[in-house]
Amino acid sequence: MPDISKINALDIGSVSKVDGLAKASILDIDGVAVPSAAALLLDTYTNATAAYSVRLLRTAYTGPCMRVRRISDDVEADVGFDSNNEFGLTSPISNTSDGQSYTDFADFVDHTGTPTDGLVRFWYDQSTNGRDAGMATNTRQPQIYDAANGIIEDNGNPCIQPQAVNEFLDIDNTGSPTVYDKTMFMVVRATDTLVSPLGASGNGYVLIAQQNGTSTIIDQSVGGADYRLDGATYTTTDRGDLYDEVSPAPVLASVLVGSNIVRWFVLGSTFSSVFWYQCSEMVFFDDDEFNSGNLGGIESNIATAFGITI
Repeated sequence: MPDISKINALDIGSVSKVDGLAKASILDIDGVAVPSAAALLLDTYTNATAAYSVRLLRTAYTGPCMRVRRISDDVEADVGFDSNNEFGLTSPISNTSDGQSYTDFADFVDHTGTPTDGLVRFWYDQSTNGRDAGMATNTRQPQIYDAANGIIEDNGNPCIQPQAVNEFLDIDNTGSPTVYDKTMFMVVRATDTLVSPLGASGNGYVLIAQQNGTSTIIDQSVGGADYRLDGATYTTTDRGDLYDEVSPAPVLASVLVGSNIVRWFVLGSTFSSVFWYQCSEMVFFDDDEFNSGNLGGIESNIATAFGITI
């Protein structure tokens, strides 16, 4: 079968038209099917209760990816998705707190000629529930852009990176009293000695990993939980074992909690000695996705997007 991954040395994914005909209208070339782009996650799996990502997850979502504060002067701006539907240097800028216009995200963080760190004020929810996650306290905002090295990445993908303990983003649950978070999927990596990606009321949490930790409690106040790492069932003996699994590289962590949690309250942890995972995506669903028939499709979509082998 002939290779049509490129046309005149240009990746076919970068080709928008051939002889004026849109790529989406071209079914085949000399009888060879043209590969189509992967469906957006939430276009296929529509019952998400909250969704935060550095990539676009839903075609109908037209809002920005996140709101970033540059630390040089505390100016904030909404950062959208670039032409690849990702958070990037060419992402459009809008709703600036200084009223100025910027060409793109690169211009925003380097507008004065001296690059500045960028911290996350809001990570916007791409589900239909509007549960944006934000932090008003400057010293508790995680980082997305480094003045010296650019957009923070893990495995080549943008990610939010906590800088200190007790950094987290509060989830806005206003107007969603009946929303339940039952199953969650996260692209995360442990980058400090004691970490948790989620916190709820009553000091509830899931997936706490601790370097050399011997505690067997990795979830609390959630009625127990089932775990999968990189598409396979995972049973841990203690927090130290889990840390060894999630610290060397980003992993896809899938979690099914044992009871309906009425809304998680924070991304990260409110415990003073606990860090947040390095994170690229967190998606929540209101039912048991481990046994719904959707599990393989959801995990495959996320793993493919972030270069994770499952």
